Amino acid sequence: GRPGVSAQTRARVLDLAEELGFHPSSAAVALSAARTGTIGIVIARDPEVITAEGFYMRTLFGVEQYLNDADGSLLLRLTGENGEDLDVYRRWARQGRVDGFILYDEHDDDPRVPLLLSMRMPCVMVTSSALDDHVGRLITPEVETVTVMLDHLNSLGHRRIAHLSGPTGYIHERVRAQMMTTEGRRRGMRMRHVEGTYSYESGAEEAHRLLTLSARSRPTALV
Repeated sequence: GRPGVSAQTRARVLDLAEELGFHPSSAAVALSAARTGTIGIVIARDPEVITAEGFYMRTLFGVEQYLNDADGSLLLRLTGENGEDLDVYRRWARQGRVDGFILYDEHDDDPRVPLLLSMRMPCVMVTSSALDDHVGRLITPEVETVTVMLDHLNSLGHRRIAHLSGPTGYIHERVRAQMMTTEGRRRGMRMRHVEGTYSYESGAEEAHRLLTLSARSRPTALV
């Protein structure tokens, strides 16, 4: 796939490789190009939450699908939520096991960004925050999600809305809650935010508590 080779020569080499059953050694290619072709993802969440949450399953499937087409690979690690992920970033970077990282779940004063910058490791943060901190950022347009939900509930006549969120230490949760308050006010809605964890039990407990409030306080719809 490198430049400087004629189409005729390329075709002859590929035909001969197919005839001989030749496949390039990924280890040799990594030594030659100083690249592994591998992207690292480290998720600091309870594994039970990961399997119950559709977002990560769809995301990982999409990443895998792209890397498969690009003849790359994904290195995934699930860790605890008490800083264990930082050890994994350090170890993989020093061992040269990945070319870069995709980061999720940004939070205030996120230690991963300065750590990876200090090790000169490329990374992309999937986030709702457009900070200028010299890392790649894929900004999730929260406003699209919020307006679709609120317009739908508004069309059904709901005015008292409860929003059950995950931990607001995560920037995307806080951005979404703030946006729902702003957009709800524009639609004449009264928003109530309830912070929980990402577990099923937390959602069920908070939903039950909200739905057993008095008729005057009880929300008519939940997000």
